[in-house]
Amino acid sequence: MTAPHGLAEVRKFYGEVKIERDPRGGWHIVSPRAWEAQNCELLRGLPGLPHVNLFVHNKVAGPLVRALTSWQAQCPEYQIESIGCFNPRPKRTASADEHLIVGWDEGLSLHSVAAAIDFNAKRNPMRKPLTTDMPPLFVDCFVREGFTWGARFPTPDPQHFQFASAY
Repeated sequence: MTAPHGLAEVRKFYGEVKIERDPRGGWHIVSPRAWEAQNCELLRGLPGLPHVNLFVHNKVAGPLVRALTSWQAQCPEYQIESIGCFNPRPKRTASADEHLIVGWDEGLSLHSVAAAIDFNAKRNPMRKPLTTDMPPLFVDCFVREGFTWGARFPTPDPQHFQFASAY
């Protein structure tokens, strides 16, 4: 399976998802109803992370498991201390704050559809200049499976890997 490229493919691949600001804080998916139940799964006992449970999009599960398997085979010395995936919200670089409902056109984050994974956020912050402790072999494990590495974004975000490009 090939990761979607650009907004039109992302929209078709993951669906017309919309999130809404929760009055108690944060965001949640409001459309389509039951989207999470129909499109996501809880992965348990991931390669190299036996005690981690991760909620991911079902189209991302295979590439993620293969990338983690490669990581364990090629550079197990790099330790994953924190990991995150599903988090409905706008992109950090979007100007979606004025919107009560956010979709792809307003800058929906791929974390909203469980198609982006963050690793070791404290050691790999989103900022210029690029600061990362990830070895090239670790990054290559994910890029080979179709993920885009956020360190290559205009504002580097090296903790971030997404199963999409040009979005």
